[in-house]
Amino acid sequence: MGRTNKPRARLRINLTWFFILGFAVSPAGRALGQPPETHQNPLSRSSSHGSNAPAKLKYESAISKCEDLLRADPKNAKIHNDLGFALWQTGRRDRAEAEFRDALKLEPRFWPAHNNLALLLEEGGDIDAAVAELNQALLVEPGNAEIHNNLGLALWKKAAGEHNSSLGDAIREFHLALRLRPNSPEIHNNLGLALQLQGQISEAKVEFESALELKPTYPTPHANLGDLYKMQGDLDGAIREFHLALKLDPSNADAHYKLGVALEEMNRPESAAREFRQALRFGPNTAAVHYHLSQVLQKQGRKVEAEIERGRYREAEQAETAAYRARIHGNSGIELQKNGDVAGGIAELAAAVAADPNSAQAHNNLGVGLVLQGNLSAAIEEFRTAMKLKPSHARAHYNLGLALWRLQRYDEARQEFDKAVALDKTLQLPSEVQLSQQHKVGRPPKIE
Repeated sequence: MGRTNKPRARLRINLTWFFILGFAVSPAGRALGQPPETHQNPLSRSSSHGSNAPAKLKYESAISKCEDLLRADPKNAKIHNDLGFALWQTGRRDRAEAEFRDALKLEPRFWPAHNNLALLLEEGGDIDAAVAELNQALLVEPGNAEIHNNLGLALWKKAAGEHNSSLGDAIREFHLALRLRPNSPEIHNNLGLALQLQGQISEAKVEFESALELKPTYPTPHANLGDLYKMQGDLDGAIREFHLALKLDPSNADAHYKLGVALEEMNRPESAAREFRQALRFGPNTAAVHYHLSQVLQKQGRKVEAEIERGRYREAEQAETAAYRARIHGNSGIELQKNGDVAGGIAELAAAVAADPNSAQAHNNLGVGLVLQGNLSAAIEEFRTAMKLKPSHARAHYNLGLALWRLQRYDEARQEFDKAVALDKTLQLPSEVQLSQQHKVGRPPKIE
């Protein structure tokens, strides 16, 4: 099944404001050694709180409480960490990162903030920085299984980004994590999958079975065992495991798809077609599913339906190829701009738009690049195009508001800010805009 790239939160353009990007910087596609999405990358990363407040309160109320506590105790690293976590969970990534870093300035050996900052950086695609933070956490807390597990997953992503098929470093960390926490079904499963991808099939099977002994209701190891049996040519065993996974998690699109492929190979086209339709119901509209569905419909003599699915397959394949190329150019453009090459970044972001002109994210990101270049008029056109393609694109409304504000078109800018916040409650107005609203200033000073 296809991978989903998480959006990059924001790119700093001056000391005061942020324009919001949409591309991740992490590599797109499914490189060798990369943990696939859905059932094969199951473990929710272990984040760390300095106290229990954010875990027990709704995040918005936790933010308010932490801010109150910090007014009374501004040098409390634990509260900064808790506030960072709550902000992260509500999508305010930049503020969250600042809070984690504030916690570490106050207490450089405060490992929960190192761990949380690492996971935030990894989510944004900065794998090397994430690995560095996790190693810092382990210097303080070497006996923490969650940190070793998180480092294993980060090293897995690092190997994938470098197109490195060796997962030896990741496997080492999973082994260390299990030595510290032998009864963790999630870590057993992660180690099993890494071993399977390294060709150590019998060892992988032991880990998946250990995970299920520890947690019989855990669907992921069943799905992974299904893959393993299918690799060995045991279709009956694969089908059994996929069914068990789906019994525990009926909405797992990836398991429906893989069960459908196994049934197709068993020459059971009607059953396979049902699974492919369920995969489309619960998962993304991927080319692979449409292709296999067209094949089994053809076998049943349902030629009209098969032709329809072939058409959908061609459309999905073209879209996936365009989206992949756009992600590659977009990621490259963001990296170039981060390194100070604004012109080179714009060239790559424009290539992303050319690769996938129907991508609202690509147009939004090109708009941000044009702002960095100082070409506000062209940037506004890109933001408007993004909104036309996706009216609910809160980031594009927000960015358009910032560009209009810089042109001193304040009333239009406020309208866009209102739309952005209505679409995404986690967005916050720039301080200059908030100040002008509080004091009813019609024309605040121009921002330098």
